Amino acid sequence: MNIFKKLAKISASKDAKQFHSVENEIPEIHSVIKGVQFNFRDGFSDRVLAKLNQVLETDPLQQYYSNLSRLFPKIIGFSFAILVLMGLILFVLHGTLSPDTLLGADRVDENNFISYLILDK
Repeated sequence: MNIFKKLAKISASKDAKQFHSVENEIPEIHSVIKGVQFNFRDGFSDRVLAKLNQVLETDPLQQYYSNLSRLFPKIIGFSFAILVLMGLILFVLHGTLSPDTLLGADRVDENNFISYLILDK
């Protein structure tokens, strides 16, 4: 059985006797771990440390405003598109884009204005 699978099985079972039985396999585990080597490109550690410094030095509030400033034009664009769509719907339904149509007062008849005020709920 693979050493790592055995360790995973033992740690999952949480049995103290099994932990003691692995004690004699520690030198084998050590030799397996010691033999592992990783090949990174040149400058890997410098890039990692530079990125860590950049993350640690970045002010969260400044990052929030930076993200917000990138999203603001998209929000404005979508808002403008919705206003245009609403204007188009009003134009199709009422045939005009007068201030009365935009305010919803185009159906108010001045002759019956008093009755509109009385019956308004």
